[in-house]
Amino acid sequence: MKHLLSIFPFLLCSVFGFGQNLITNSTFESNGQLNCASWYDACHQELTYLCDTLLPGNPCDIAFYKDTPPTGGVWSLGATGIGNGFPATASTYIAGQNGTHHYLLNVWMKDDGQAFGGTNIAIRSKGNSVIQKTIPADSPNWAFYSVKDTLTLLPTDSIQITLSAFAAGPSFGNIYFDQVEFILLDSLSALSDINHHPINLVSVYPNPAKEYITLTIQDQNTDHTIYLYDVTGQPIQTLITSDQSIVVDMKDREGGLYFYRVERTKERLVIGDGKIIVE
Repeated sequence: MKHLLSIFPFLLCSVFGFGQNLITNSTFESNGQLNCASWYDACHQELTYLCDTLLPGNPCDIAFYKDTPPTGGVWSLGATGIGNGFPATASTYIAGQNGTHHYLLNVWMKDDGQAFGGTNIAIRSKGNSVIQKTIPADSPNWAFYSVKDTLTLLPTDSIQITLSAFAAGPSFGNIYFDQVEFILLDSLSALSDINHHPINLVSVYPNPAKEYITLTIQDQNTDHTIYLYDVTGQPIQTLITSDQSIVVDMKDREGGLYFYRVERTKERLVIGDGKIIVE
């Protein structure tokens, strides 16, 4: 029996932790008011004092500006690189990520042309930080940057996200940062507990698709859970169904690559997964 179903949004982070932004203060503001809690400067002091006073020329070269990306907001963080000096940095820390996980770092940056720097992902272990990935700022206008990374952490480790700027010679320059997101895409450790069927029991057609796709499930189990992800691995929709032929409306989805996974609901046994292309 075939039914047309509207898949409802579902936050899988409540089940798997998917799609969760781990940075508690990504935009340096709260309800339009400046907020720099949870960020630390190169002097290892939380930015609360400097944030509140906005004193220019502070020794750690971090300030805040009413200059934001086209996506909106009021405030951004500015790191000032001083010629032949130590880099100006602002860092935030994420703990509790024991195991192996996939992450996505998103950030808006603007380099006025005189500074060098960008955004780093590092693992901090036993007092030392080891950089894993770097996104250099290379645009004089606000630009969006994104990078994926897979990290393996011990229970005592933390993730350090650092915004930095430095300058050579007698010059100095600013790099501006905003909307810094570090998103947990999935957990390899958690997903290792999910069983997989040796044969794919799900077929999808048409693929590529334009408006609708049909998932055919060749499995007699009572209930199945269907998960749909975007190209970054973030979950966007889910449904639980007892039907074996399901038509999914894709008209409102942007063209591109998507992923699906189908499980037996009670057993959490994966019986099919694959890619969907929407034209």
